[in-house]
Parts: sequence; structure tokens; C-alpha cells
Amino acid sequence: MTVDEFYRQDVELAVAYRRADELRKARKNEELWLQGLYIYDAICAVAPILRAFSKARQPEPYLKEPIDIFGKTKKENESKKENESSKAEKLFSAWVIDFNANRRKGGVIDGNGCRSGSDIDIGGIELGPSKEPTEYPETVVE
Repeated sequence: MTVDEFYRQDVELAVAYRRADELRKARKNEELWLQGLYIYDAICAVAPILRAFSKARQPEPYLKEPIDIFGKTKKENESKKENESSKAEKLFSAWVIDFNANRRKGGVIDGNGCRSGSDIDIGGIELGPSKEPTEYPETVVE
């Protein structure tokens, strides 16, 4: 913060600069901690060689992947994507059933302003003008 900013600008500017400096120091501290973690792991991998009377004379392999600092693993990300896609599929199936039911009543108008005559068919659920659905997908609304 310059002297001009301190004396001639908004009073809250000093608070913002102090908070930004605290965040910058915290980020740097976390970077240095992570660097220390990598160094520690590297030394522990080489430690069996450094022991004079140890029977294990081969170093342990170093990490094959970086340490996940965000707490998410690939499996968690993949399962989350699968859950989201299955949820979307179930909601869409429920929408199709509702859409076809409204169409049978004559209440659905397509984008051109005309009433549509054919029903929507999705995999596994066939609906016609006089058919009732034989299977209702589970809808999960969170």
C-alpha cells in the first residue's frame, strides 16, 4: 500500500490490503508445507538405503502421482458423474411420462403453436395415445 493510498483513499482500503496479505501468506505457507511433505516422502523412500545394518537395501518407489490436496480421488469423481447422469436420466424419464400424459389430455402445444399428435418413446417405456406406462422410473429429487 502506498502512502498516497493510505492517507488519501478509502479507510477500508487498509483493511482490504491487510486481508489480501494474510491470504497471500496463508497460500505461501500451504505451498511450503506441501513442498515439505514431498521432501519428507522422498527421504522416507530412500531411507532403507541409508541404514547401515538394514536388510532392505532397495529404495521404495517414489510417488507415481501427485498428492491430492483437494481430497477428491478419481473414483469419487467418476462415481459423482455417474450419479449425476443417472439422476438426470431419471428426471428426464419422469418428464417424458408427464409430457405424454398431458399430451393425451390435449394440453401440450409444441414450439410452433400446434398440438402434437404422437407420443415420445424412450428406451424401455413405450407410450401411445391410449397406453398407460408399464414402468415408472424412480425419481430422486434432492
